[in-house]
This record gives sequence, structure tokens and C-alpha cells, in this order.
Amino acid sequence: MTSENTIADFIQIGDLPITSDFSYQKAKAMEEIKRYFDGSWSNFNESDPGITVLEQLVYGLTELGYCNDFSVEDILSNRNNEIEFEDQFLTPEQALLTNPVTDHDVAKVILDAFPMIGGVYVDCLTTNEDIPPDHKMERKAEADTEPSNYQYTGSYSISLATYQDLPLSQRLLLLGDVSVLLAGQRNIATLFSQFNILQPKSVTLHGEVLLDAASDPYQVREALQQAINNFVLPAISESSQAENLAEEEQSQAFYDGPLLENNWSGDIAPHTTQHKQIRCSDLAVCIMSIKGVLAVNNLAFVSHQEQKDEQAITVLDVGRAEIARIKLDPEAFQLLKNGSVVQVPEHPSVEGYVQRTLHDVQAVSSVAVTEEVPAGKYRNPGEYYSVQNTFPQQYATGPNGLPASASPYRVAQMRQLKGYLTLCDRLIADQFAQLAHIPKLLSFRMSDNGENIPAYATGSLDSISGIDDLIQDREVLSADLYADNDDFFRNRNLDHLLARHGENGADFARIVPAIAGLQSEERTSVFIKSIWLQNSALLGYHRNRGFNYLTAKPLIKPGRYRVARQYAEHLLSDGASASDLYSLLPILHDAYPSRENLKKAIAVVSENSDIAQKIDIDDNNEELIGFYPFVNGQLDAARLECREKLAPADIDNFSAFECRLNILTGLCIQYQLVAGVLLELIASEEFLSWIKVATSGEVFDSSQADDLAGNSGLNIRVEASDSHHIVYLSERKLVTLCPVGSGSPDKHLYQSHIDQLHWFGTQCKGSVFIEMILLLKSSSMTADEVKESGIKASDCFLNTRLLFPEYLEQVNSPDFRHSLKSITNLYLPANINNQIHFVSHEYLIEFLPDFCNWRNSLVEIKTAQATGVKKQDTVIYARKLLERLSNISALESGSAT
Repeated sequence: MTSENTIADFIQIGDLPITSDFSYQKAKAMEEIKRYFDGSWSNFNESDPGITVLEQLVYGLTELGYCNDFSVEDILSNRNNEIEFEDQFLTPEQALLTNPVTDHDVAKVILDAFPMIGGVYVDCLTTNEDIPPDHKMERKAEADTEPSNYQYTGSYSISLATYQDLPLSQRLLLLGDVSVLLAGQRNIATLFSQFNILQPKSVTLHGEVLLDAASDPYQVREALQQAINNFVLPAISESSQAENLAEEEQSQAFYDGPLLENNWSGDIAPHTTQHKQIRCSDLAVCIMSIKGVLAVNNLAFVSHQEQKDEQAITVLDVGRAEIARIKLDPEAFQLLKNGSVVQVPEHPSVEGYVQRTLHDVQAVSSVAVTEEVPAGKYRNPGEYYSVQNTFPQQYATGPNGLPASASPYRVAQMRQLKGYLTLCDRLIADQFAQLAHIPKLLSFRMSDNGENIPAYATGSLDSISGIDDLIQDREVLSADLYADNDDFFRNRNLDHLLARHGENGADFARIVPAIAGLQSEERTSVFIKSIWLQNSALLGYHRNRGFNYLTAKPLIKPGRYRVARQYAEHLLSDGASASDLYSLLPILHDAYPSRENLKKAIAVVSENSDIAQKIDIDDNNEELIGFYPFVNGQLDAARLECREKLAPADIDNFSAFECRLNILTGLCIQYQLVAGVLLELIASEEFLSWIKVATSGEVFDSSQADDLAGNSGLNIRVEASDSHHIVYLSERKLVTLCPVGSGSPDKHLYQSHIDQLHWFGTQCKGSVFIEMILLLKSSSMTADEVKESGIKASDCFLNTRLLFPEYLEQVNSPDFRHSLKSITNLYLPANINNQIHFVSHEYLIEFLPDFCNWRNSLVEIKTAQATGVKKQDTVIYARKLLERLSNISALESGSAT
């Protein structure tokens, strides 16, 4: 027997979206046509050529509507059915988690890294206003109100509680490992300066516990000891991200704090609250919660640290530097059944051992730590098939076209129709292309495969037959169609992306200065916003972090020539010994004005003149030539994007604030650009001849110099005066060069400025940023020494300094200084007081080597050996810097706060 139902009865189409509903779209189009219809050409019959054209265009629009309704995952997926997250989206962990900020965050990091630690107690150190932190540090007062003469220092004390008592050697190793960990986690102008492990306070517990008849004495006693240990120092509760996200409160706790590697701790409060008193009544509650316990009687503590006068107490006082170690007295703590004392066996029963093992296995979580990222299916939304190919054959707009015998008049008619339809194709194809362009619109990058990412995409018209007969140069047409105001629209799109990550594009508009060499301020804004977004994951996590003074890269002092980075490989291959290499450590991070000076220094420290002749030497001027970021006066965006993308190591080498400051101001780019311009000048024989005889008022123009004109595409001009030179780039003032002392500008003065600018552009992030608490602590000054030096210790607490070269015009401009104020207000922690100084080239000649020596000497001894800096020299360098900074306001260049 056959069914009377047809297959159509089982197909349910449902209501189509209006964007894909042909009938709806055609009806709406007909309404618009009739509004403008004058009754002269159509009866709106299906056979009407105009209605045929309308239907074909509507078909194209419904296809576009169908593609517009693809899921977001499909639109964003590439040909491998994957969504590209890098430089496009941030995962929840990247967007929400931060480096440690609160005391609980610090505890989480330590507990996660060291399983033997169960308690972390952080105290903020305060001090009297005139007493330095190393001379007299006192803990934060426990009273609700602190004395007015106490202030926060930015220093913290860390007390650690371990589950087991460790021997002295292991305690020292553990303290060292924790200090190294926290050096890489600290915030700007803060310091973890004191570490200790709580000392055990051993007591025994006396009392009686009544058990039920079915309980296992061994298991109960083990559970009793474990419950007491957990009360004093709880075990870490491990749970996965998926488990935490199941509950809203746990989810909030998971995303509020640092990224952990080994476990996710739930309630952190028990691990950060130190017991000052332990009552027997509290332990009785814990004991009663154990299965098999019926009652608890006569609990008391007895301390055995003093052999005399042992006295039972019910309240145990625990000192700030102590942790209670409570053991069950083998004789005075008794388990009873039916009124009789039960003897506890030394080993568990077989049944009890199996049950305990099964319980431990079940306690292990097998849920994955992270969630899966979404994925979609590649749909190729940018592919477009021309509506001309779907017309009836008699229209001759498709691939077959007209027969060869068609008259010129008929060919002209066909081309006229195709020209009209091509305008429609252009609009529809561009909409398809823009749909496929969405992933690039959401990208943080400014360029893709070396080409700038435009705000609008144009579709291909290759599917139109005879397109080359209609448009002579369609490549140029496609490229230029939306070229006008491209930076304006890209800027608006980047503002949208910034808003999605908690940033206000208007703030950037008030900050971003124009960098010399960029076409316009609009272009500058696009570049800086793009670089900011590309670094948002790294800088977002390390919001307020300071540099890691234990692992930061050594700084090379300003100068043209230095020992090559690959010197060791070359010397070893040439027969040098390990002792020869070690002898060079003291000068590895020095730089010299000439090759001869460097070779003399090598011969002195190595006591081997042969090494001085064999060693490779790096020339900073060659690096500048290789860096040059502008082509024909325009920014090479793709190249600069690679250079300005931060690596994780940058956060160890520099504070997050320094990185943000450089991105927003483009200082490193500016320094390298100005250094490159000065290098081009001193590479010109005509300029060197001019500089020797130039008098006040004379001008050197690169367009008039045969060995400069046309080399770089940049117009360089130098104005001479009695005491200085002013250098312009494309009529824009770049830098003012003043000689040291009473001399006149010469090649050496230009090279000295090049060396300084190259240092600012490569060894730091555009400025010298100093955390005064590090400087004061490393100086090891006593209270009397601080007073004698004229330094006020309180001015070093939660205080930073920023130094810039005043001779650079961008740094001197009012716009830059206004931007600098906005940046510090937005991105420097609110509790930090910052002072800004603009200093001369002459001042920096002496200051920068001292700064490099001090910072390189902050590292551990094992790292200090690699830098060639003796650890004891840190005090000397720190005191010299403090002296220079204390006198900086008296400099002729002045200072601004």
C-alpha cells in the first residue's frame, strides 16, 4: 500500500528572512518604481524588459541577504575553518585577568607556584616621614586609624607558612625562589623587601573523644590530626576553570586576579588570614564534624618548649612570626568506646587503606582547565557571480554574448545594457567583498602581507564576460574607488575596537602627537591606535607592573662602538679560552666613540692584545641605516608594526607604563628618525665641509648637496648660529644641537647626539624612568647619611621620575608636554607621584652611564657576573644617581612637575 502523501508534504520551508525573501524584495522594489512611474513605458508585466532587469537584481540582493545571515563564526572563519584570534580577538583570560594587584592576588601567585606553602600574609610597611625604609621599617598599625606621622612606603613584608617544617637550607632556598617570583610580579614603585617563614610553635593536645561502636580508631585519629592541621593551615582547594564558571561567584573570583598555572584556588581568605589565637572550643567543633565521633571532652593545650611548669591552657596565643604545630598527645589524648580507652593501631586495616586510596583518586579533578574557543565553517562570502550571467539568452549579457554576425548597432545596445548592469554589479560585488572583509576590519593590525588594510573592500568583476571592453583600467578603478578619507573611516573603526577593550578613542585624540615623517595626524592616529590594540593583551594583563630588576636585560651605555653580540662564538672558533671570554665581562656593556678606544679597553681588561685584534665590533650607525623606517618620506607601516609589537620579555625589561608611553607618543620611532637624519648629514662630505666654515645665519640644504639630494627622499635643512645648529626635516624643526662648553658644533657633536638618540630608541622605551624606592633601597643609606645628602626619604616613597632630552623639538613642544600629562594621569597608578624633567645633552652625557651601571647592578649575583658589574658597586651607583636627581631642579634646562 502506498502513501498518499508526497515528498512536498514533508518539507517545511518556514518564513524566510526578509533579506532573503525574493517576493518581498521584489514587491518593495515595485512600490518604489510605481512612486516614480509616469505611465509612459510599462504595464509591469513579467515580460517587460525592465521587470526582467529588476528580477535579476533582486536575485543578486537576496543572495547577498543570504550571506549576510551567516553566523558570525562562519563569517570570521578562514579556509581552514578556523577563526584567527591573534591581533583580532582577546580570550576572556587575556581580557580580564591581571598581574597581582591586591594582597590576595600576591597570595594566589605564591600558593600556585609553591605547593609546600599554605599561608601567605602580606603586610604593607609604613615609616616615619624622615626615616628611610632600611633604617626603621614598622608594620602597618592594626588600629583603625594610623598616626599622622606614618606614611606608606610602597614596600611590603611577606610571611610564609609551610605545611611541613623545613631545614634551614631548604628555608633559604624557598625564600630566594619566592623573592625572585615576586620581583617579576611587583607593581610600579612597590617592592617586596622582607621575607620570612613562620617559626613553629609546638604544642600537644590533650582530651577525650568518644567514638561510636562501628568506627575505625586508626582512621578517626588520622582524620582528627588532618582536621586540626586544616584548621591551623587549610589545604589548597583545586578546581578547574569549567568548574568555577559553573557558579557565578566562582566565575567572578576566577577572572579577578592573576593567571595561575597549577591550580585554581577557590576561597583564598583562609590562606591569607593568620591565626593569632586558637581556642579549644574551635577545635572541638572541627573534631565533632568527623564521622564516627560522638562527643569531645576536656580539650587543652600543653606546650613543651619550656620543660618547667607545663601548664594546660584552653586558649593558645600565636605570635606574628609563629605558626602553631598541634599534635595529639599519644598518652593524654584518648579515644574511647563504651567508656573504655581504645588502643590505636600503628598501621591501618586493609579495608581502611583501600577506602582512603579510592577517596584520594576521586578527589582529583579531570575537567579541562580552559574552555574551547569557538569555530565556524568557511563560506567564502566574498565570491560573487555577476547578475548579467543569469539573464535570458536573448539579452546577450552572459558568457555566450552575441553572434559574430551581429550588427554594430546591436553590439552597442548590448554594451549599453551591460554598462548599466555593471554599475549594479559594482555595488553588489563590493557589498559581498565588504562582508568577507569583516575579519580584517576587526583586526588590530594596520597592514596585511605588507599592504595597508583599507576601511572598504572592493569586489572582483571577473565573472562579467567582456569586462575589459567596458572598463579599460579596472584595477585602478577598484583601488581608488574608496580611497578618499580612508584614514578617517579606519580611525572610526579603530575607535570601535578600542571601546570594545575599555578604551576611549577621544582620549587618544587628545594624546597622539604627529610624528615627523607620517603623512598627517589622521595617519599617525591610525598607526598608534593599531599598535596599541596589538599590544592590548600583554599590556592589559600587566596593567601596573614594574620591570623585573632581577632578570631585565643589561643596558648598553651610549656610544658608537661596542663588542659584537656574537663575539663569543667567533672567539671560541678562533681558539680563545673560557677565561679569555670571562675577562671581557667588565666592558661588554660599554660603548666607545672610536674603534681604537674600544680595542685599547679590550687589551687592558683581557691582558691580551691578540684578542683586541680578533674581536668583532658592532657599529650603531650601521644599525640606524638598517632601521630607517621611511620610504620617500612616508611611513613604512608594515616594518614598524613588527618593530613595535611587544614581546613578553619587554614587560620584564620595562614597566608597563614605559611601554604605553612609547606607543602613544611614538618616541622611539622619533629618536631613530632624528638619529638617521643626523647620520645622513655627517655621511655627506659636502655637509662636513660646510660645518667647518659655517657662520651664524648660514643654511645648509640637502637639495643643494650632490651626495644627499635624492638619497632618502627627505628634505633636510640645517641653520647655523653662533652657539648651536637647528636641523629641519621637510620644513619641520627636529632638533637643536648645542656644543658642550664653549666649542662650536662639529662632527663629534652630531655623533654624540646620534649615540644618545640611538640609546633612547633601543635601550629604553623613549625615556629614562626611575622608581625612587628601588634607588633608595639599593643605596643602603643610613638615616644620618640620608639627612647629610639633602635627600628627603619620604620623597622616594611611591615616587617616580621621568627624564627626556630637551634638545628634541617634539619633546619640547607644548602639545607633547600636554600629552605627557594626560598619559601619566590615565596610565600611571593614581597613588604614584611622578616628576618629569627635561634635561640637556650635556647632562645626559654624565647621567646615562651612571644610570646604566646602577640598573645593571640590581640583578642577582649570578646575573651580575654576566654583566661584569660587581654587586657591591650598586651602592656607589645608587648614591650618585640620588645626588644627581636631588640637584636636577637647579639645572639650566629647568624641570617640570
